[in-house]
Amino acid sequence: MKTKIIFLKIAGFLSLFTAFLHTIGGQLTDVNPLLKSNLENLPKTEILGAWHMVTISLFSTSFVWLYFAYKRKENLNIELLKFISYF
Repeated sequence: MKTKIIFLKIAGFLSLFTAFLHTIGGQLTDVNPLLKSNLENLPKTEILGAWHMVTISLFSTSFVWLYFAYKRKENLNIELLKFISYF
């Protein structure tokens, strides 16, 4: 059980790091040039919406990993963790 907790913590912190990197680095390199481009408003809005959905997904999965890593109960929701792992 202790090994599972360590792996959950590692996965949670790596996921959280990736989420912050996606949010800050991607905003500077991808989103800001997209918003300044000559592209029509509808494709800009769709791409920006997909960008924000991925950001929310990254933060929510890292929250779940860290929640189960620091939860001190024996009955972990293994099905949810497996779904996130395959996600």
